[in-house]
Amino acid sequence: MKKLAIASAAALLATSLPAQAGPHGHGRYYGPPVEHHHHHLHRAAPLAWLLGGIALGSALVAIMPPRPVVAAPAVVVAPPPPLPPRTAWFCQSYQAYYPNVPYCPEGWQPVTVY
Repeated sequence: MKKLAIASAAALLATSLPAQAGPHGHGRYYGPPVEHHHHHLHRAAPLAWLLGGIALGSALVAIMPPRPVVAAPAVVVAPPPPLPPRTAWFCQSYQAYYPNVPYCPEGWQPVTVY
């Protein structure tokens, strides 16, 4: 299928090129300009090149494989680790915590705070 598309595009491009024959049909004409000779092919040459380029570009796009679709990786957010328990020191006689009370006569009681 690819070879057929390339061959048809090349044939279309080759037939769109202007002819290189002289006024008598063989070779280029290197003599003085002849008044009755009209150069219609030169006016049509840009159009032929444009159409040939469009045909060739279309054929090349048609035979190209599609681009792969790459999906973005999923974003996974892990929950933060739990905070370790902390220990606060409580004084029963003053009903307060250290460092608000610098001294406790009966001793400090450890209290776990989350």
